[in-house]
Amino acid sequence: MRFVFDENHPPPLARMLAEIAKAEPYDIASVVSLGLRGTKDVDLFQILTNNATCRNILITADAAMKRRRHEASAIQETGLVVVVCAKGWNQEGEIFRRGAMLLHWWRQIVICSEAALPGTFLELPWKSRGIGKLARWKP
Repeated sequence: MRFVFDENHPPPLARMLAEIAKAEPYDIASVVSLGLRGTKDVDLFQILTNNATCRNILITADAAMKRRRHEASAIQETGLVVVVCAKGWNQEGEIFRRGAMLLHWWRQIVICSEAALPGTFLELPWKSRGIGKLARWKP
């Protein structure tokens, strides 16, 4: 499994998690590190799922993605699983706070992503109290 952070997240967050998760059975990358900066979302979905040697999970802070019909349809068609970071993620400007929250939620992100059906959106809350399952919905 590979987790790919889109351009809504600073690339250092993906690098930080990749370093911490070196012993884990999955990869962590960013759209930037994959050389896909500026790729339109629908094209990105295709690239991540075509000829993939593992399941790709896209992590984004673009909550509108689930409301854009053409993007939601493309996600269902490609079978991509998308983790959408709730409103607070975009509002937090401090990268260290965002990193701490990612670490706080990381195990649950992995567990829910592994169990998610293809074409599913998962919502990652911005709260530090308790860790529950990520909300799931299909577009």
